[in-house]
Amino acid sequence: MRIEAQIHGSGAIVLVKDALPGLSTGVTSILGARVATSSLELTAFTLLLALAILAILRFTSLGRSIRVAGQDPTLASYGGLNVRMLHFFSWAASMGLAAVAGIVYGSTHPADGTLVNLMFAAFPAMLIGGLDSIGGAIVGGLIIGIFQGFIQTYYSPDMLDVTTSAVLLIVMLIIPNGLWGTRPATRV
Repeated sequence: MRIEAQIHGSGAIVLVKDALPGLSTGVTSILGARVATSSLELTAFTLLLALAILAILRFTSLGRSIRVAGQDPTLASYGGLNVRMLHFFSWAASMGLAAVAGIVYGSTHPADGTLVNLMFAAFPAMLIGGLDSIGGAIVGGLIIGIFQGFIQTYYSPDMLDVTTSAVLLIVMLIIPNGLWGTRPATRV
């Protein structure tokens, strides 16, 4: 990857368009909106990666073992699972996915040292979808992304954080576990 310029004072690093080889440079029109083709390609890649992770966690013995170790590590170790190795593998996979996310985000956006704006979008998306649901996180991300695009286009970009927090507050008041979060079991 080549670095084109560093914006002085903000610490932002801007990558050139050929930072990721193979990305398209054109613009696609979807229902009258012009969208960079590279953004659509990266979105499709990200969705395919999320679906692959979801399939691994739901339909493989490794995924079942990881879920069991996450639910009850003591019981999983009594059942013969190496819980420490599963936790290590989970953290290693998480670090790899974070690196992929950083590369995808950095290829289309200027990266600064704090990335607070990204956190203000990702955290509500995760909470709205549900903390323990990959599909819910995807849907929550789509809801927040579409909502922020609407606010930025038709209202005011300065109000993004306030309105996103308001949507988060409303959803959390109505559905505390998120849209697809696990409901707590009540014992009698």
